[in-house]
Amino acid sequence: MTYQQKVEFLQSYQKADALVDQTAAQLALCKQHRQRLCTSGHAQKDLAWMEEEYSHYEQSLRKQVEGLVQARIQVLKAIQTVRDPVLQQVLYLRYIGGLTFEALAEQMQYSWRHIYRLHKKAVDTMWA
Repeated sequence: MTYQQKVEFLQSYQKADALVDQTAAQLALCKQHRQRLCTSGHAQKDLAWMEEEYSHYEQSLRKQVEGLVQARIQVLKAIQTVRDPVLQQVLYLRYIGGLTFEALAEQMQYSWRHIYRLHKKAVDTMWA
């Protein structure tokens, strides 16, 4: 796997995190719609059909969340393959914590140039 592919893999954590939040919001809306339908006075036949549709949609969203959670776990496991704790911390703070390189440098009390070097080394040693 190339350096760029590894970085894109690591970035998938934040993307999965955002999608989990979006999907959770969709699930909450789905529940609200279901509750409104039950109290709206629709014909029983229509309610049964709508309930089944919502149920399928809800199951689909839950499967998406499970897949996204698994993707996040894979990123965490990949970071744990880096043996050096400082390099591991750089990857964790960057991709899990979402810090910029500048914020990383400030928090770890290194220059931003040194953080870039550490980041490159950390990515290169991941899965090595």
